[in-house]
Amino acid sequence: MRVGDRVEVFNVYRALKLPAHYEDLSMIYVVESDATSLVPCMSPVDPVERVLIGDVENSEDEMMGEIERVLDMSCNYVQGFRKFEELDRPVTLTLPRPSIEEAPKLELKPLPAHLRYAYLGNSDTLPVIISSSLTSTQEEN
Repeated sequence: MRVGDRVEVFNVYRALKLPAHYEDLSMIYVVESDATSLVPCMSPVDPVERVLIGDVENSEDEMMGEIERVLDMSCNYVQGFRKFEELDRPVTLTLPRPSIEEAPKLELKPLPAHLRYAYLGNSDTLPVIISSSLTSTQEEN
């Protein structure tokens, strides 16, 4: 890949064969680095300082509130989705019959000379494409 004057070469096949040697490419490390970068923003007061000033009781509640605020801010895009609208269609309770019982009406296309249709099912109604060089024994199998 080339960006400006800098060229980086990635060997995808090598990364797939030896994933343990390329740990920095895994998504887990990206998530962990982002999570550690958020910790100072979520807890501006040093935990040791909270203990020293005696503000330990409310720290869990405050931390939960801060976590909820961060999650709410990161999930704002979900609120933009709309619910599906109901369609004014009658609900049919009859299920279609399986193709073995009632074969669908198909329009068969002409095949090249090395292929031909063979038919499966009780009444030979389900077409499949096979090689035209097969013997009748091979065709039955």
